[in-house]
Amino acid sequence: MIKLLKNNYKTIILVLLIILVLYLVYEKNDKEQFNNCRKAKFIFLYMDGCKYCDDLKKIWNTNGLPKEFQNKVNNDKNLKNKVRLLSYKNDSEEHDKRIDSVKESGGYPTLVLEKCNGKSIIYDGARNTGSLLAWLRKNA
Repeated sequence: MIKLLKNNYKTIILVLLIILVLYLVYEKNDKEQFNNCRKAKFIFLYMDGCKYCDDLKKIWNTNGLPKEFQNKVNNDKNLKNKVRLLSYKNDSEEHDKRIDSVKESGGYPTLVLEKCNGKSIIYDGARNTGSLLAWLRKNA
């Protein structure tokens, strides 16, 4: 056994160095991915012609820039640094990436919280500012 180790010590050292380098590269990339996510994303997925989407747009606004709800989140000391609000129409690439959330929720509108740890939570409560804020405080 010792003779075998003496003959192959260079190979063993090389393999250990490769494993160490791969581990360090993996750790660095994993930390960078986590650090790039500073806020969870609360996303409103909608489509034109949907009455319920139109009702919810009154809170979020029609051009994708949250209005009343955004102001409430920004003025909430527990949420303003934790959550970013986004909205995507059903014909956008960003929407298409989240089509499974729409299917899981049963249709439009869909509200989904995407956390920095990669988990997504679909909102299924009342569609008003108070309920949304309470849910975000609990889940963000």
